[in-house]
Amino acid sequence: MRALRCLPAAPGGLCRSRTGRSRALCRHWRETLTAVKTIKARINAILAPAGEGDLLSRAVDLFVLILILLDLAAFIVGSIPAVDDAYRGVFSEFEHFVLAVFGVEYALRLWSCTAERRFSAPIRGRLRYMVSPMALIDLCAILPLLALLPSNELVGHLFPEELTALRSFRLMRLARLGKVARYSISVRTLGRALRSIRQELAVISIVMVLVMLVASTLLFAAEGESHPLGDFSSIPDSMWYAVVVMTTVGLGDVATVTTAGKVITAIIAMCGIAMFAVPSGLLGAAFVEEFRRQEDEGQEAEERAAACPHCGGHLGSVRPGPGAGEDGDRGDSDRGAGR
Repeated sequence: MRALRCLPAAPGGLCRSRTGRSRALCRHWRETLTAVKTIKARINAILAPAGEGDLLSRAVDLFVLILILLDLAAFIVGSIPAVDDAYRGVFSEFEHFVLAVFGVEYALRLWSCTAERRFSAPIRGRLRYMVSPMALIDLCAILPLLALLPSNELVGHLFPEELTALRSFRLMRLARLGKVARYSISVRTLGRALRSIRQELAVISIVMVLVMLVASTLLFAAEGESHPLGDFSSIPDSMWYAVVVMTTVGLGDVATVTTAGKVITAIIAMCGIAMFAVPSGLLGAAFVEEFRRQEDEGQEAEERAAACPHCGGHLGSVRPGPGAGEDGDRGDSDRGAGR
């Protein structure tokens, strides 16, 4: 026991060596965590919409955008039976490649989202990110992966209906079109314009539904028993006629036969024109306001970039003061001559 107690006191003993190793290990872990945070922040910046001068992020955005458009083109062309029979293998391999790319992208976004302050919590932040609109679109974009699992063959033999449901996930490829909103300034502008008038659009939608319900009820009362073909035998049947008239897409094969029904049809048509004219004006005004806001933000950014960090003055407006330049040189020479 005494010999063991004396060992730490010896030069280069166990305590000093353990302390040195602990410090080195702590330093190594700190450097590793710092490197991981740096890599995470860089990946988050690359996957985000490209900023000024970030060529790598711009290249990634362009690659993903082209991949989305090619995938949608393959989805549309693959619906042609002759083309699908001839190039089914090519379409299948391309779909696997697209799913792999989007799966890796979703995993990287989920891992690096904690680099942003609003998602900084390791677990809660990632859960909050997963329920965000764009993250849900990314998740829907990789749901067709469920239809490509090897276990689906066994499911198809045991439960044919469930296999049909799994294959329906392939229709979720259309959700990838929503990913364009992340890379398109025009789509983001449209989204901000719609959000700015969402309350007005909600009111107009409620009024439109009320008008449709009242009109369909009146049509059912006026045409229900008098119509020879029975096209207004219920309120839902009358509602379809009211929607067609309100949207002014044509009456089709259905027409009213009573005078009251024709008057109601005319009123519905005029209400439909008013209902669609008001949101069109609101959306146009919202677009103008959004473009004006973007121009103001651009001008403010340019002014901040050109402002002096010390006095706040505009750097481009600095001019030589009195006595500077040639006059200043002359003044200095005159003072030198006087001396």
